Amino acid sequence: MNALLKNVLTASPNHTSSKEAIRWWEQRRIYYNMIMFAAGTVTIILALLLHEIIFTDLINALPPVLIFALSANLFYTLGWVVEIACRKFVPQKELVQKAGPVLFIAGISLSILFTFAIDIALLVSFFFGTAAAGT
Repeated sequence: MNALLKNVLTASPNHTSSKEAIRWWEQRRIYYNMIMFAAGTVTIILALLLHEIIFTDLINALPPVLIFALSANLFYTLGWVVEIACRKFVPQKELVQKAGPVLFIAGISLSILFTFAIDIALLVSFFFGTAAAGT
């Protein structure tokens, strides 16, 4: 596991061209999507448990989920776009060498936080929505 994590979160010294930066990012897209799938699954399970949606209505949740997944992947693509821009405009090569992994970790973190913001909203609605409706 440690070797896999090191491989995913580091860039090789040969990672210098735009083509190599794109390849580096695209090789990690599957990990990003697996993490986002897990976070989204937690959100859907929580919504089911809190009776915000019912199991038979899961098909109706599919379009927003697909739009969310597509949007997340479009933002993922911005990672390599920003890295390539850094390569063009930032003169410190050692700083640019770390840009990909830093952007990757930051992007995953923000994506997970954004996904879990839905969970927080569900929990707030569950615990405080009924009390607010009764007053």
